[in-house]
Amino acid sequence: MKLFAKDILHRDISMDNVLLGRKENKLEAKPGYWGVLNDLHMAIKVDRDTKQVSIEWRTGSRTYLSVEVLRNCERSNKSSAIAPAQDHLDDLESFLYVYTHLIFQYDEDGEELADTNQNVSQWESSAAEIAWQLKHAFLAQTTVSLEVSERWPKACINVLLGFRNFIFQQVKRKTQIHDTVRLQNRADEINKIVAEISTHYNTVLCLFNAAAAELEKEERKAIQTPPLDPSSPTPAPGKKRTLPAPGHKSARNSLKRGSEELPDEAPEAKRNRAAAPSNFLGTVSRSLHSTPGKRHRTQLKRGTLAISKS
Repeated sequence: MKLFAKDILHRDISMDNVLLGRKENKLEAKPGYWGVLNDLHMAIKVDRDTKQVSIEWRTGSRTYLSVEVLRNCERSNKSSAIAPAQDHLDDLESFLYVYTHLIFQYDEDGEELADTNQNVSQWESSAAEIAWQLKHAFLAQTTVSLEVSERWPKACINVLLGFRNFIFQQVKRKTQIHDTVRLQNRADEINKIVAEISTHYNTVLCLFNAAAAELEKEERKAIQTPPLDPSSPTPAPGKKRTLPAPGHKSARNSLKRGSEELPDEAPEAKRNRAAAPSNFLGTVSRSLHSTPGKRHRTQLKRGTLAISKS
């Protein structure tokens, strides 16, 4: 949001383009420095000539490209008409796919799954005209599989559901404009949507803040609940989230705490990068930078999702 306030559109939101704020003297990074959006080589000025903006559709990894950008890839091959310029909603949608990648490909302890999630792999490998249809179908869904929901706290799943629904509503608005509004009037209609930028970003931030608050509440509750006495009656059957053993870093602890530092001998740039997902939401959200051989730990702060190296 801060970039867009300076009339800059990033256009390459991905798991590799966020730096994670370092701890200093075991203190968390200051607010505003939990995560830094990196890699602006694809960024453009918002007020740039629409013709120049629109033809540069090959932006970012296809895994994280928005439905509209992917559709424009297809349209550009079939028509000489100028495709709509990218806007902040395309960047926000990319953040959704980063978050989805985390939820689908990792568990709540930050461990990467052995098998690549089918959604994520198809988004990357499919042709543009197939990828946008797959993503559109994903956005239209209102649930997640039991396999995914059992791996993550309900608060994290609620973020995915709310974020996805929000993006789907915006995609439908844009699609309606493209399908029903004359070409010469489309820019005016899109500008009406762009004018809602503060509302859009705040909607997404509220989803993450609510999740962080819920996770913190659960953690406080767990700390205040004494361990069960072995002689006490056996609790009713059902899945229970038990307190971690001493020294164990629970998912909820790691979901809200800052990252661990990397070894001092690591290059400065790498010491500031997250291993699997990185601070997801700070400017709005954060992604991740991947370093081979490192394990990952998920972190969700108020306004921030991250996975750090351990």
